Amino acid sequence: MESVVLLIRAGRIAAAHLEKEITPLMISVPQLSILLSLSEWGEMTASQLCELTMRDKANISSLTKKLEQEGFIHVRKNSEDARSSLLSLTAKGRKTAESGFKAEKKISSKLEKLSQQTKFPREYLSEIAEKINKL
Repeated sequence: MESVVLLIRAGRIAAAHLEKEITPLMISVPQLSILLSLSEWGEMTASQLCELTMRDKANISSLTKKLEQEGFIHVRKNSEDARSSLLSLTAKGRKTAESGFKAEKKISSKLEKLSQQTKFPREYLSEIAEKINKL
């Protein structure tokens, strides 16, 4: 298989393991990525969230609407720019993000162990992701 296909496949397999781990949270991996981003970086616009999560505006809009309906995030008008809204976590969203971080850490720990066994360090994955992003 070509490198791109292998990277996509590895990402999907890792996402499937994370999905299984977060099943009790009743959210998807894409939804979790939004909660984790808001938890780590704080309140932001949907455009900023698009950049951070590498998702398009329509996808972010759909995901954030569902998260707002479920009580995970709060959306309010941006007082500095009326064309945009600011997204932030609710108490429920913060609690879910904390559980999500634990689930992500558990899967990452398994990957770290695997990478140590195969001499494929985490730093290399980070480096290759940066290089691919610059293509």
